[in-house]
Amino acid sequence: MRHLSTPAMAGALALAGFAAGSAPPAQAQDSFTPQTFTYAAFITPDIGQAWAVQSFFAGVEERTGGAITFEPFWNASLCGALDALECVVSGQADIVYGSAIFNPAELPRTTIASVPFQTTNGQASTNTMMDLYAEHPPMRAEWEQAGAHVLWFAHAGAPLLGMLAPVEATEDVRGRAIRTVGYVVSPMAALGANPVATAPAEIYQAMQRGVVQGAIYTSDGFTDARLYEVVDYLYDIAEYMGVYGMLYNAINLSTWNAMSPELQAIFSEEAARVAASFQSAYMEPFDAQACEVLIDNLSEMARFGDEATSAAWATDMREASAAEWMAAMERAGVDEAEILLADFRERVAAHEAIETGHRTGGEICIELWNAR
Repeated sequence: MRHLSTPAMAGALALAGFAAGSAPPAQAQDSFTPQTFTYAAFITPDIGQAWAVQSFFAGVEERTGGAITFEPFWNASLCGALDALECVVSGQADIVYGSAIFNPAELPRTTIASVPFQTTNGQASTNTMMDLYAEHPPMRAEWEQAGAHVLWFAHAGAPLLGMLAPVEATEDVRGRAIRTVGYVVSPMAALGANPVATAPAEIYQAMQRGVVQGAIYTSDGFTDARLYEVVDYLYDIAEYMGVYGMLYNAINLSTWNAMSPELQAIFSEEAARVAASFQSAYMEPFDAQACEVLIDNLSEMARFGDEATSAAWATDMREASAAEWMAAMERAGVDEAEILLADFRERVAAHEAIETGHRTGGEICIELWNAR
């Protein structure tokens, strides 16, 4: 049985273009007041998202001559997923990793990237969120009102459907209890599945006991939680559902405002660097490694269901999911939701035309499965 291992950070940095001579010249240490920023994340340091974070750390530290350093708290050891925003706003951590889906009241506009069936291109989605934060004033304003400044966004990865029993036809999920959250609940219910909101820490035991027969997660979710020990079948549901999870790395607004313009520029440039290369430099290498672990423990890795039914479902759910988000925005008092949705889709399409050749975790897994 193969287990996930952490590659040398030098390799991950090189993939991101952060190598000797590639970054702007380092400034002398005495150009900056020595300071250590605390960083809180609910993920492990061994996944693609975390590799990007560590690349950001390394870039800032080198460019400040070691004056600026970071103290990371991984695995929710300081702040959990549900309280990430409160953690950074309160100053418990200087910088946090989180998801706006857990704070729809404070960050309603930012949840647009959590709507499924909009794109399968994670880099296009990431780039679009970076654009909107910079160019859509109401979105930036909701962050400022909350008390935080976004350094960068990065998609959560492409979803996979793990099952205890095989799914040959799309309708085979009917009646099965499947762990789903957010805007994925309604689409799975439309297929006749029984969506359940099992807490992440309880999924393994729930599937082991058969209380839950399936779960939608990204590759890092399946490997981190060792769900491959209880899941026998894995399906690339992202082919139809798309990439819908979006994570943020945000800094306390007062801390950000207290930084010098020179240090703010370094933080912004390093954040932009990791965001711009996120899919190719971090996610695809991680997915390739994670897929090796997953397929060693599976009975089947395949596309989801039958193509005709799944494609028709995706077509119907694209607008239905958008309508559900629009209704949530109306309840939240967001009066430009229709404009924002159109802008999001237009920007995604533009980035898709440029960001070609990327592969999702499911595509990588199926390729490796077929090559066994």
